[in-house]
Amino acid sequence: MRIFLNSVKESWIIDRLRSDWYEHNRQISVNNPYSADIIWILSPWVWKRLPKNQLKKKFVVCTIHHIDFDKFDKQAQDDFYMRDNYVDFYHVISLNTKKQLE
Repeated sequence: MRIFLNSVKESWIIDRLRSDWYEHNRQISVNNPYSADIIWILSPWVWKRLPKNQLKKKFVVCTIHHIDFDKFDKQAQDDFYMRDNYVDFYHVISLNTKKQLE
């Protein structure tokens, strides 16, 4: 099993989580989606940077950190549903987010 995590490169907590993952899971981590078995969309707001042909071929996990319904306009909804076509499994960090996602 080889896992690729997308990056955001915003000097935010997600960059730290990704870095920690790669540091502690070197044996199963890869640096590009083409050689991965699993693509983990850790930063869903930049998911469009990933190659769609690879998202179709691979098992895709997507972390949803939270849903801000004040910012969940038509464009955000469209983006969510477009991404949802590729996602096989959602990972959430709270029960509240799980309920929102359901």
